[in-house]
Amino acid sequence: MVEILLATHNSTKYLAQQIDSIIAQEYTDWHLFIRDDGSSDSTLAMIKDYIASYPDKITLLPSSGDNIGVVRNFGLLLEASTAPYVMFCDHDDVWLPNKIAVEMEHMRDVEKRIGHDQAVLVFTDLVIVDEQLHWIADSFYSYSNLSHSDYSFHRLLFYFNWILGCTMMFNRKLIDCCGKIPVEALWHDEWITYVAVLFGHISFCPGKVIYYRQHGFNLSEGVTRTGFKNMFKVFLSLKKVRKIFKRRTQQNKTMAALYHHLLENDNRLRALEDFGHLPECPWWKRGKIIFRHGWKKVSLWRMTVIWILSRIK
Repeated sequence: MVEILLATHNSTKYLAQQIDSIIAQEYTDWHLFIRDDGSSDSTLAMIKDYIASYPDKITLLPSSGDNIGVVRNFGLLLEASTAPYVMFCDHDDVWLPNKIAVEMEHMRDVEKRIGHDQAVLVFTDLVIVDEQLHWIADSFYSYSNLSHSDYSFHRLLFYFNWILGCTMMFNRKLIDCCGKIPVEALWHDEWITYVAVLFGHISFCPGKVIYYRQHGFNLSEGVTRTGFKNMFKVFLSLKKVRKIFKRRTQQNKTMAALYHHLLENDNRLRALEDFGHLPECPWWKRGKIIFRHGWKKVSLWRMTVIWILSRIK
């Protein structure tokens, strides 16, 4: 059984296409759990119509009607899950018919190879499309000049989460390791990725089994290409980027505290703690910390960028 977790908020425009694509999956042993985050449009009515048609396949979790944010919404969905395998689902994408089947086959291959008692996260590439599902690029990773094979801890520490939640499938062991996603988590999928990097196994599943829709309301702010143009955009929005970086340092501090007992005598614990306290350090100490953990692991340019972002007032 695969449980699909779908968080909605004012999702009327694209929701039907997403749910229809789930219903059309070749792999049929799934259940869709939806939790709405205080929608003010007709999202709830649409969900209830689908439940009336597919009562054995779709469940709407109760909610207070308050807007608690996407991370907490997905967190509550994850806490309610009980299946051996779980997938996140965004309301505005479209799944190709073989998405669950492809990821499940890859998951079972990985578990067979490394053991069924291991925490596993598998993920795929995406086809980038516009609002009307017209083609933009065949590969999210190629288009963004990102690697789908670098799962290192320092890649997460110095850059950002490059594994998107809508492409993930993860097993119950990883969910147990993850526990309750804390309020300090920057994104639900980033927290899961961190836990998988620290305590589990990550595997890229070849194939593109999802249309990743780009429009004006993407929570992730859409796909950007790396290079000088993107760096220029970063510096134009430096205040916002610094705010995100500060939230990420708080996330690191929380992760260090929660998993301290499992990471004793592990250099990664010191890195999490050091990065969690970066904003509190004088300029020279920030440089020392960044150099210590980044030397021979990331570029000097990236260390410089992190030092600039760490100058948070």
